[in-house]
Amino acid sequence: MTLEKVYISGPLMAAKNLESVKELYDYIAEICSENGFNPYLPHNNTDPVRDSNISDDEVYKKDYLEMINSSLVISYIGEPSHGVGAELSICISQNIPIITIKEVNQKVSRFLRGMLKTSDKVCSLEYENTNELRQKLSDCYIHFPNRHNEAKQTTVSVMLRQFTNMSSFHQSQ
Repeated sequence: MTLEKVYISGPLMAAKNLESVKELYDYIAEICSENGFNPYLPHNNTDPVRDSNISDDEVYKKDYLEMINSSLVISYIGEPSHGVGAELSICISQNIPIITIKEVNQKVSRFLRGMLKTSDKVCSLEYENTNELRQKLSDCYIHFPNRHNEAKQTTVSVMLRQFTNMSSFHQSQ
């Protein structure tokens, strides 16, 4: 059985605290694995510090291929990042479902919020603590379909409506 791949996106180069965000991404990967998904963590392959010898072109090619071959992207948008904005734009253009996550009351660019609203395959979750994040993501996975199976596209829309309603992100920002 092939597990659905989930690409975990978030600031690395622009992160205020690189080790802290990598811990968050690892935590999200753990939740993915617990729910039967195969997480891809860019920092495990192209870490900006450990793998600083890898060229920009190589980083882009590796992460781009992993992302477009994923069934879902989970993106931390709690800190500004050029790379994350580019990844989300690519996901929208490739019709890849996206779950954005951020802490409650964390401000996000109006441009990014507007761009995310152009897709019906975006779900935005807010969380106050990691336990709440775990619960919201785990609930979301119950309804997660394979993006390549046309028969399941209705499930994608239902799942996204359900979790967009759970989140105050779209309504409050």
